Amino acid sequence: MLPREGREVFDTSLTPRGGGSQRSGVTLPTPPGPARLDAGDERTAASGRDHRERHGHLFPNRATGRTGEGTLAALGERLGDDPDPDPRTRDRPRRTGQDQPHPVDPPRRRRPVMPRATVSTHVLDTAVGRPARGIAVRLSVRTDAGGPWHEHGAAATDADGRCRDLPELPEDAAHARLAFDVGPYLADRSDVPGGAFFPEVTTVFAVRPDEHHHVPLLLSPFGYSVYRGS
Repeated sequence: MLPREGREVFDTSLTPRGGGSQRSGVTLPTPPGPARLDAGDERTAASGRDHRERHGHLFPNRATGRTGEGTLAALGERLGDDPDPDPRTRDRPRRTGQDQPHPVDPPRRRRPVMPRATVSTHVLDTAVGRPARGIAVRLSVRTDAGGPWHEHGAAATDADGRCRDLPELPEDAAHARLAFDVGPYLADRSDVPGGAFFPEVTTVFAVRPDEHHHVPLLLSPFGYSVYRGS
């Protein structure tokens, strides 16, 4: 009777011969070992590994129909087109996919903030020896000696006779002008008959870039003086 398919036949009288193997019965053929690569196949395999390290994927020889010497020639051409000619870095492993760092723009250098020229003043009534309060002050600027004046700001002296709210001067200002409206202040003085002799005092000064300009006014009913203070 013939054995059913898939059932092993055991015969203790059989012994293995040659290079076969025996499993409690018949002799089984020895499976063939891995095939040895010839020189051309070894070069192709080595070039394929090099391609994967450099470009991050296998060379598509099957998809393109290349085999044998054609694959080896195509790999050689591809590997010869190295985007990094520097021998110090071209053999390093290449990052691919999500490992590839995103390019980062270099940080922009901020323009340093330069100090601006500033102006302040105070008015002292030398006739009575006290600050002059409530005098209106107008600030004007111009960019050159012959240019027109431009109104730049206005303020009034406080209880200490100081004018603290004048704006910074423009970068291109060459000259500044302070106009003191002293007429109303002197008109309230009982010791000034006939009103103010100098109803307005105007002084012009050169602007020094990036410096503070403190220009006080010393006022009396019939005279005044100005100077640069600190």
